[in-house]
Amino acid sequence: MENYSMYCVSCRTPVCYLCLEEGRHGKHEVKPLGAMWKQHKAQLSQALNGVSDKAKEAKEFLVQLKNILQQIQENGLDYEACLVAQCDALVDALTRQKAKLLTKVTKEREHKLKVGTWVMTT
Repeated sequence: MENYSMYCVSCRTPVCYLCLEEGRHGKHEVKPLGAMWKQHKAQLSQALNGVSDKAKEAKEFLVQLKNILQQIQENGLDYEACLVAQCDALVDALTRQKAKLLTKVTKEREHKLKVGTWVMTT
């Protein structure tokens, strides 16, 4: 029923003068409640600032991760486009070479057929 005016450091609880007089906390270290309230408030404030700093660091880290992910996606698309262009160029080169070789083979065959026909007719 009494008002709390002191803080028992050992028990970590607020206590009234009656509890101090009855001896429950007689051998414990006690401090004024207001001073302990300020101390705990400062500790909580410091802890909150630490948490806030960690949250800020985490947010910055997430932004960095998103930027890295975006860069990976862009690099992947660039690589894919480069690969497609190189493969297309290779296919075009092979197609042109195939056409040249087929033309050469056809001309050679026709030439040999003409020579063979000429030899047979003479």
